[in-house]
Amino acid sequence: MSRTHVAGTASSRIRRAAILAGIACAALAAILVVRSLALSLNVTSSMPVGFYRLQPVERAPARGDLVEICLPSALALFANGRGYMPPGTCPANTAPLLKLVAAIPGDAVDVSAAGVRVNGRDLPGSAAKPVDSDGRPIPHVPHGHYRVPASTIWLWTPCPRGWDSRYYGPLPTTGLRSFARPFLTDPFHPAC
Repeated sequence: MSRTHVAGTASSRIRRAAILAGIACAALAAILVVRSLALSLNVTSSMPVGFYRLQPVERAPARGDLVEICLPSALALFANGRGYMPPGTCPANTAPLLKLVAAIPGDAVDVSAAGVRVNGRDLPGSAAKPVDSDGRPIPHVPHGHYRVPASTIWLWTPCPRGWDSRYYGPLPTTGLRSFARPFLTDPFHPAC
């Protein structure tokens, strides 16, 4: 083997190692930025895909707030079994939901085949679908008039195929993890 070939192979290895080290440093820097900015990545289609800035829960949720919330255990097991939720740190190893607060304690919620109304206002795209995207029957809240109980919130997503309170009813605020604000989301791919 010539001396030039050995030197070329060594410099090629050094170059590859430097590229890999650069990639590893960039990945580590990205992780540190995400953690320092308290960001969460949404990969589901029920809200725009992208990063959301998380803020601590220092007040009661209000209508229109975007929240990150864990499902109660039994509902989380159902979601996990159906593959509705990506893995995460909530019960049944599911990720928290990212949804809008549509109704708060005391609000009137009317559920019908046409959709959901809160305090007399329609929630667009809120009619429950009889089956999920895999063709499986999906349980939903019975049609009727409801009052949102204390310590719960009714969640909604503008996505007609979204999995929200039209299917499982109000969720306890004990599962509330944080408030969320869009940080870097895909403007060309809104919810659904």
